Amino acid sequence: MSFGRSAEPNSAEIVRSIAFRKALIVGLAFGLAAACGGGDEASDTTLLNPGSVATTQPADPTTTMETDQGEAPPLVGSYSVTHFHSAEFGGATNLWPDTAITLIFGSDGSVSGNAGCNDYTATYEVSGPYIAEKGFDDDLGQNMTLSDLSWTEKACDDELLMGQEAEYLEALQDVDHWWIGQGFGDDPNALNLQSLEDGLRVQASLDG
Repeated sequence: MSFGRSAEPNSAEIVRSIAFRKALIVGLAFGLAAACGGGDEASDTTLLNPGSVATTQPADPTTTMETDQGEAPPLVGSYSVTHFHSAEFGGATNLWPDTAITLIFGSDGSVSGNAGCNDYTATYEVSGPYIAEKGFDDDLGQNMTLSDLSWTEKACDDELLMGQEAEYLEALQDVDHWWIGQGFGDDPNALNLQSLEDGLRVQASLDG
């Protein structure tokens, strides 16, 4: 018996061999994609920073995430007004010398005080998260609604005092937001009542 080289494969066998290899490669690729979770649909997995808490991604992109929220500082208390928005001066101004305006937020949702000449009352309500750190799309603080503002109608002899009182009460009606922090002056924990559209309306310092 003699031994010799095997016969060379013909062209048909070569074509079948190439096709088989291609099919094997494609099959392996699909298997790896399925094992890694690949596909046409985007993964719902949220990547978290170390130490962060998983949260559900909000449907509304303007919704504030938990990481931007903080515990609201105390609001209830008696305050002395230091600044208010004056239409006459076109911005925030301090009070006239030797005058005073008081502002009290009650735990029952009441607002009261003396505007310099007349006493006033109102109700308040806060809503939404308190934003402790201002972000690109977020306003520092929390929403506030002041309602049912009314005051006595006692006349005072001092026209400057009456004018200041009228502007203060008008500014108070525009408030829709509040926050605690540095405003005008040296108080780092000032109460700032503002209009999100028009800016600061009233600034006050906690008594005591």
